[in-house]
Amino acid sequence: MSEQPISPDEYERVCNKLQRLRFTGEATENTCNTGTHEPGKEPASSPEIIPPPSISFVPFTLTTEAKSNRWETARLAELRKLGVPSLRCKAITLLLGFDCRYTPDISYVDENGRYVFEEVKGFRRDDAMAKLRVAARMFPEFRFVLAELKKKVWVLTTVKP
Repeated sequence: MSEQPISPDEYERVCNKLQRLRFTGEATENTCNTGTHEPGKEPASSPEIIPPPSISFVPFTLTTEAKSNRWETARLAELRKLGVPSLRCKAITLLLGFDCRYTPDISYVDENGRYVFEEVKGFRRDDAMAKLRVAARMFPEFRFVLAELKKKVWVLTTVKP
């Protein structure tokens, strides 16, 4: 039994749907079912097509924040009190090398439109600090900040590239 070739429009529609699913993380029972509508016509409830990002964001969920430790939860509360928009908790992972990744504790966009990645530490470990310094060197377009709570005051140190 030979397969019929699909049209370029149908191919593009399926590729866009797969990109959207990969980006948003949404999934349904009919994710792979392409025969639910007439060929050449988009379904009436088709969501907006999202271009593939250069940085992958994990959709923010309560479970990500719920898994945060007390230092991270306190820093998130402080940033919310300051009115920082678009806070994300462990939503971005940067690839530093083969099998070496860095996931900042908190990320947001500052008033200048620059991404800020905060690493919240109760105490410093050598491997975590090394990853933070390497990430700052590899991605100078982002701002990396080490946040430490000392005597009930947040001490912020910018990690230079």
